Amino acid sequence: MTQQQGTNGMTPSQVAAMVADAQGWKPNDGDEIEGVVVNVKQAWSDVKNGNYPIVFVMRDSGECVAVHCFQTVLFNEMVNARPAPGERIYIKRIGADPDKEVKRGQSPTIRYAVAVLREGNNDPWSHMDLRTTQQQG
Repeated sequence: MTQQQGTNGMTPSQVAAMVADAQGWKPNDGDEIEGVVVNVKQAWSDVKNGNYPIVFVMRDSGECVAVHCFQTVLFNEMVNARPAPGERIYIKRIGADPDKEVKRGQSPTIRYAVAVLREGNNDPWSHMDLRTTQQQG
């Protein structure tokens, strides 16, 4: 009995192994990543007090990278783009927004560019609850 292959040509066990070994993407301004989405997961952020997506991208070199989308702009870009396994994705960290004033005690807004090549209607995000909750106080 053979394992069924997914849309990206990998078996579930291959995807699981890639995801388990994936290193987090820690970009500097100007860094970019391009490849095929192999998995999308939901994770919890104590800082945001809510869920955020992790998009696992297999680069053309075969390396799998975990893109943790907890920064606000990247989070919003990913929720809007909704990348799915098997789709090709490009992400670039542009850097701080020069037109946005940074308030004392806050970090600057970091801009990202995200593009997804999509075929058909493949949406793994529809089941995720990515809303943040407000703390009472």
